[in-house]
Amino acid sequence: MKQKFFLEKLPERFTWRECYELYLLVEGERPGALVMDPDSKDVELLKDFSHKFGLHFSVESSDRGLSKQGFFASREKERLEILKSEGRFYGLSDRAVGRFLGYPETSIEYFEENIGGKPIEQEVREKLSEMIEDESVDKKDAELLELVCFVPAPTRESVNEALKVAESRKERLNKKETGTKLLEKLMQNCIYSV
Repeated sequence: MKQKFFLEKLPERFTWRECYELYLLVEGERPGALVMDPDSKDVELLKDFSHKFGLHFSVESSDRGLSKQGFFASREKERLEILKSEGRFYGLSDRAVGRFLGYPETSIEYFEENIGGKPIEQEVREKLSEMIEDESVDKKDAELLELVCFVPAPTRESVNEALKVAESRKERLNKKETGTKLLEKLMQNCIYSV
Protein backbone atom coordinates (compact mmCIF):
# COMPACT_ATOMS: atom_id res chain seq x y z
CA MET A 1 0.00 0.00 0.00
CA LYS A 2 2.77 2.45 0.95
CA GLN A 3 4.67 2.12 -2.32
CA LYS A 4 1.49 2.54 -4.39
CA PHE A 5 0.59 5.77 -2.56
CA PHE A 6 4.02 7.35 -2.72
CA LEU A 7 5.12 6.27 -6.18
CA GLU A 8 1.81 6.20 -8.05
CA LYS A 9 -1.17 7.92 -6.41
CA LEU A 10 0.43 11.00 -4.83
CA PRO A 11 2.74 11.86 -7.79
CA GLU A 12 -0.31 12.20 -10.03
CA ARG A 13 -1.28 15.32 -8.05
CA PHE A 14 1.82 16.45 -6.16
CA THR A 15 5.50 17.21 -6.74
CA TRP A 16 8.16 14.67 -5.81
CA ARG A 17 9.22 17.08 -3.04
CA GLU A 18 5.72 16.95 -1.52
CA CYS A 19 5.58 13.15 -1.88
CA TYR A 20 8.97 12.89 -0.19
CA GLU A 21 7.95 15.12 2.71
CA LEU A 22 4.75 13.13 3.28
CA TYR A 23 6.81 9.93 3.17
CA LEU A 24 9.15 11.33 5.83
CA LEU A 25 6.13 12.00 8.03
CA VAL A 26 4.77 8.47 7.64
CA GLU A 27 8.23 6.98 8.28
CA GLY A 28 8.67 9.03 11.47
CA GLU A 29 11.50 11.12 10.00
CA ARG A 30 9.71 14.40 10.72
CA PRO A 31 6.89 15.46 13.06
CA GLY A 32 4.72 17.34 10.57
CA ALA A 33 4.24 17.98 6.88
CA LEU A 34 2.67 20.77 4.84
CA VAL A 35 1.24 20.70 1.33
CA MET A 36 0.84 24.24 0.05
CA ASP A 37 -2.15 25.41 -1.98
CA PRO A 38 -3.95 22.11 -2.56
CA ASP A 39 -7.14 22.35 -4.61
CA SER A 40 -10.33 20.57 -3.51
CA LYS A 41 -9.35 17.28 -5.25
CA ASP A 42 -5.91 17.43 -3.63
CA VAL A 43 -7.46 17.98 -0.21
CA GLU A 44 -9.73 14.95 -0.65
CA LEU A 45 -6.76 12.79 -1.66
CA LEU A 46 -4.74 14.09 1.30
CA LYS A 47 -7.60 13.36 3.69
CA ASP A 48 -7.84 9.80 2.31
CA PHE A 49 -4.06 9.46 2.62
CA SER A 50 -4.16 10.74 6.21
CA HIS A 51 -6.89 8.29 7.21
CA LYS A 52 -5.06 5.34 5.62
CA PHE A 53 -1.81 6.15 7.42
CA GLY A 54 -3.32 7.19 10.77
CA LEU A 55 -2.42 10.85 10.46
CA HIS A 56 -4.16 13.88 11.92
CA PHE A 57 -4.63 16.95 9.75
CA SER A 58 -5.83 20.51 9.57
CA VAL A 59 -6.61 22.63 6.53
CA GLU A 60 -5.67 26.22 7.30
CA SER A 61 -6.51 29.19 5.13
CA SER A 62 -6.37 32.94 5.09
CA ASP A 63 -7.58 35.61 2.73
CA ARG A 64 -4.45 37.63 3.48
CA GLY A 65 -0.83 36.72 3.15
CA LEU A 66 0.98 34.40 0.78
CA SER A 67 -1.23 31.49 -0.09
CA LYS A 68 -4.83 30.30 -0.20
CA GLN A 69 -4.73 27.24 2.01
CA GLY A 70 -2.35 24.74 3.48
CA PHE A 71 -2.85 21.09 4.39
CA PHE A 72 -0.97 20.28 7.60
CA ALA A 73 -0.55 16.65 8.71
CA SER A 74 1.02 15.02 11.74
CA ARG A 75 1.19 11.64 13.45
CA GLU A 76 0.24 13.35 16.73
CA LYS A 77 -3.04 15.25 17.07
CA GLU A 78 -1.56 17.49 19.80
CA ARG A 79 1.07 18.75 17.37
CA LEU A 80 -1.62 20.61 15.44
CA GLU A 81 -1.99 22.89 18.50
CA ILE A 82 1.37 24.47 17.59
CA LEU A 83 -0.40 26.06 14.64
CA LYS A 84 -2.68 28.18 16.84
CA SER A 85 -1.15 31.57 16.09
CA GLU A 86 -1.72 34.60 13.88
CA GLY A 87 0.46 35.50 10.92
CA ARG A 88 0.92 35.86 7.18
CA PHE A 89 1.30 32.18 6.27
CA TYR A 90 -2.20 30.69 5.92
CA GLY A 91 -3.11 33.01 8.77
CA LEU A 92 -0.34 31.42 10.88
CA SER A 93 3.01 32.71 12.07
CA ASP A 94 6.16 31.60 10.26
CA ARG A 95 7.58 30.52 13.63
CA ALA A 96 4.57 28.28 14.39
CA VAL A 97 4.75 26.64 10.96
CA GLY A 98 8.51 26.07 11.31
CA ARG A 99 8.07 24.49 14.75
CA PHE A 100 5.18 22.34 13.53
CA LEU A 101 7.39 21.03 10.71
CA GLY A 102 10.24 20.32 13.14
CA TYR A 103 12.72 22.85 11.76
CA PRO A 104 15.71 23.83 13.95
CA GLU A 105 15.29 27.13 15.80
CA THR A 106 18.32 28.60 13.99
CA SER A 107 16.60 27.94 10.66
CA ILE A 108 13.32 29.43 11.85
CA GLU A 109 15.11 32.56 13.08
CA TYR A 110 17.10 32.89 9.85
CA PHE A 111 13.91 32.54 7.80
CA GLU A 112 12.03 35.14 9.86
CA GLU A 113 14.89 37.63 9.61
CA ASN A 114 15.38 37.21 5.86
CA ILE A 115 12.03 36.41 4.29
CA GLY A 116 11.60 39.85 2.75
CA GLY A 117 14.91 39.92 0.87
CA LYS A 118 16.59 37.79 -1.76
CA PRO A 119 15.78 34.06 -1.93
CA ILE A 120 16.85 32.61 1.39
CA GLU A 121 18.59 29.62 -0.22
CA GLN A 122 21.10 31.96 -1.91
CA GLU A 123 23.15 32.64 1.22
CA VAL A 124 23.26 28.92 2.00
CA ARG A 125 24.51 28.19 -1.54
CA GLU A 126 27.20 30.83 -1.04
CA LYS A 127 28.22 29.25 2.28
CA LEU A 128 28.29 25.81 0.62
CA SER A 129 30.49 27.13 -2.20
CA GLU A 130 32.89 28.52 0.40
CA MET A 131 32.94 25.21 2.28
CA ILE A 132 33.53 23.24 -0.94
CA GLU A 133 36.34 25.60 -1.90
CA ASP A 134 38.12 25.14 1.44
CA GLU A 135 37.38 21.38 1.19
CA SER A 136 35.43 21.15 4.45
CA VAL A 137 32.49 19.76 2.40
CA ASP A 138 32.54 17.56 -0.68
CA LYS A 139 30.50 18.87 -3.63
CA LYS A 140 28.42 15.68 -3.81
CA ASP A 141 27.67 15.88 -0.07
CA ALA A 142 26.40 19.44 -0.49
CA GLU A 143 23.51 18.14 -2.58
CA LEU A 144 22.38 16.08 0.42
CA LEU A 145 20.97 19.28 1.93
CA GLU A 146 17.99 18.59 -0.32
CA LEU A 147 17.03 15.79 2.08
CA VAL A 148 16.51 17.93 5.18
CA CYS A 149 13.48 19.89 3.84
CA PHE A 150 14.46 23.16 5.51
CA VAL A 151 16.89 25.95 4.76
CA PRO A 152 19.71 25.93 7.32
CA ALA A 153 21.09 29.19 8.56
CA PRO A 154 24.12 30.11 6.40
CA THR A 155 26.72 29.31 9.05
CA ARG A 156 29.22 26.45 9.04
CA GLU A 157 27.68 25.02 12.19
CA SER A 158 24.10 25.01 10.82
CA VAL A 159 25.14 23.63 7.43
CA ASN A 160 27.21 20.87 9.06
CA GLU A 161 24.33 19.92 11.38
CA ALA A 162 21.93 19.79 8.42
CA LEU A 163 24.39 17.62 6.48
CA LYS A 164 24.58 15.16 9.40
CA VAL A 165 20.77 14.90 9.42
CA ALA A 166 20.76 14.42 5.64
CA GLU A 167 23.43 11.71 5.67
CA SER A 168 21.71 9.66 8.36
CA ARG A 169 18.31 10.15 6.70
CA LYS A 170 19.67 8.98 3.34
CA GLU A 171 21.14 5.88 4.96
CA ARG A 172 17.84 4.98 6.68
CA LEU A 173 15.64 5.68 3.65
CA ASN A 174 17.88 3.71 1.29
CA LYS A 175 17.08 0.60 3.32
CA LYS A 176 13.52 0.72 1.95
CA GLU A 177 12.56 0.36 -1.70
CA THR A 178 10.02 3.20 -1.61
CA GLY A 179 12.52 5.46 0.16
CA THR A 180 15.23 4.72 -2.39
CA LYS A 181 12.92 5.48 -5.32
CA LEU A 182 11.70 8.73 -3.77
CA LEU A 183 15.28 9.84 -3.08
CA GLU A 184 16.18 9.23 -6.73
CA LYS A 185 13.24 11.34 -7.94
CA LEU A 186 13.93 14.12 -5.45
CA MET A 187 17.62 14.42 -6.28
CA GLN A 188 16.88 14.94 -9.98
CA ASN A 189 15.88 18.55 -9.22
CA CYS A 190 18.28 19.48 -6.46
CA ILE A 191 18.19 23.16 -5.41
CA TYR A 192 21.50 22.89 -3.57
CA SER A 193 23.62 22.05 -6.59
CA VAL A 194 26.61 24.36 -6.52
